Amino acid sequence: MGTLGYSRRTYAQLFPGLCQAHWLEGLEGCLRHFGGAPRDFLVDNARALVSRWKGEAPVFHPGFQAFCDHYGIRPSACRPYRAQTKGKVESGVKYVKGNALGRRSYPSWDALEAHLIWWMREISDERIHGTTHDRPRERFEVETGKLVPLMGVAPYRTLRRMNRRVGLDVRVQVDTNRYSVPWELAGQTVDLEIEGGQLVVKWHGKAMAKHFLHPGRHQEVVDPLHLEGLVQRTLSSRGGEGGVRSMDAYVRAAGGETW
Repeated sequence: MGTLGYSRRTYAQLFPGLCQAHWLEGLEGCLRHFGGAPRDFLVDNARALVSRWKGEAPVFHPGFQAFCDHYGIRPSACRPYRAQTKGKVESGVKYVKGNALGRRSYPSWDALEAHLIWWMREISDERIHGTTHDRPRERFEVETGKLVPLMGVAPYRTLRRMNRRVGLDVRVQVDTNRYSVPWELAGQTVDLEIEGGQLVVKWHGKAMAKHFLHPGRHQEVVDPLHLEGLVQRTLSSRGGEGGVRSMDAYVRAAGGETW
């Protein structure tokens, strides 16, 4: 969740985990909900956001730093074991858990998300805040002029690009999950593109594998076709039948397009 410092407007969203993809999606949802980006951003000392500390200065994760650069935000982080530096957020988390969620049950994830959207607009924004003694919606009318407008700024997570070295187990890791690639690419460096919930693995500009992103953490997504050559090579070495597929076969299976 996110809280604006002056108005105390709150944004809340639920995710199945705390990988960096979830953090960035939630932060971007927060900016879009408020209709602008603050100049300064105080975040929790989460590993998905802060790689390490160098003396008194945080070293931000490259992915999070790129997000901040995209929106023109100056990030800062709470010091470990100093809960007083994030009191506004901590009290907000308790408020969301107790008031928005409570002990209610919901028929589906979509119903829960719809409830949160209603709750933010009708309850959280309209309450008399215990510290400011004003409604967050009213104070936001002043604060909104201090936010950097998002008009013309493309969503950060429309397209993510990165590269990975393929392990000997012919997997690449993205946000703690592991995805298979054709076995011939073991040890090679490949390019990854993530868009619309789909991962595309490219090698020399050609799409070699496609997977839907797994919503969980520490999971494996495997296409049996990617491992077929390993099985055939093992059989061949033992005197069995069967040849080894060429790389062209995997290019055709993945669509055969050069992007």
